[in-house]
Amino acid sequence: MTASATDVVRGVAGYGLPGAAPTLPQAALDEKSWDAVLLRVSGDRLTGHLVHALDDGAFMANDDQHAAAVQVHERALAVDLVLERLLLTTMRQLDAANIPARVLRGPAVAHSVYLEPGLRSFADVDLLVASRDYDAALAMLCTHGARRRYEEPRKGFGRRFGKGVCLEIPGGLGLEIDLHRTFVAGPFGLAVDTDALFESSAKFLLGGQELYGLDPEARFLDSCFHAALGRKQPRLVALRDVAQMTLCSPLDVDQVRERCRAWRCGVVVQRAIDLAWGAFALEDTTEVVRWARSHECSLFERRALHAYVGSDRSYARQTVAGLHAVRGVRDKARYATALLVPNRAYLRMREGSYRRRVRRALRLFREESRRQASGGVYVRSSPLA
Repeated sequence: MTASATDVVRGVAGYGLPGAAPTLPQAALDEKSWDAVLLRVSGDRLTGHLVHALDDGAFMANDDQHAAAVQVHERALAVDLVLERLLLTTMRQLDAANIPARVLRGPAVAHSVYLEPGLRSFADVDLLVASRDYDAALAMLCTHGARRRYEEPRKGFGRRFGKGVCLEIPGGLGLEIDLHRTFVAGPFGLAVDTDALFESSAKFLLGGQELYGLDPEARFLDSCFHAALGRKQPRLVALRDVAQMTLCSPLDVDQVRERCRAWRCGVVVQRAIDLAWGAFALEDTTEVVRWARSHECSLFERRALHAYVGSDRSYARQTVAGLHAVRGVRDKARYATALLVPNRAYLRMREGSYRRRVRRALRLFREESRRQASGGVYVRSSPLA
């Protein structure tokens, strides 16, 4: 994909943001460039923003290109509708079982943050349940046909220490529910006070049914986690969420600051805003942006971030780094034991033998300990460098 096409896709992702000056074509692209843009826009779930820019006349395209964009967007909306139907069914099942849940990300953001829900497409359903309800929710969903993609290392590990589990829904459509206990795996997920996430909420309507998402500040922090830690190269849709909430939704900066202090995740917000402002060449700032840019990260934050964004980033390293966020000697021992000596079903999916598992785990623990002892930390760099 050419650099000019990359700029166009970023322009599409940032279209409509206050202060954004998107790079959008003032004449129809040649077919090769158009195909590259449309493929990337579709993959990054930005078709709503593309059609918005085309309809406004900010993105010039010929009739065939405009029709192709509308067709791709309609397919994305059809997937959204199927997933929303799955969400409504699942929430009714959880309600019947007296299991409180919060809707995360895609649908909650689309119906709470954007003026038009069709601007924000998504690929799965993300739900958060409290640790005390995690096993019951998982068992209930599996009773209704869902199948977990991965086993947990030991019984109870997911409820105590895990991020959650990906559940595949039968029917041949490739639908998935991500059942969360916290926002992310590893040290940052373990540092979040997940019980506090159920002390408040934000309502939104979907299909005539009242659903509950996170309150605006927690929703913003979850979006920062998703954008800053989810992928080596963040999806533009995730960065757009961060910018959208920061610039277009009222946020209580004192609440954001306090939760970042309690959860030790200020560096995550700092990185997410750096990435979003760099991607969309934004100049407008808010109190949250000014605070994030001036935030002085703790040693824990910088060391933890390295496990997610360092050159040797991996799920295994995040899991090992998580040991430093587990509180209490007894829970640290449970955490380490589950990773060193998991059950056989989990082992078969991973290393295949306990000897290889223990050898690899000890190597990772030693490397992480040496890195922490030597002061190896994440160093803030230019956005999207």
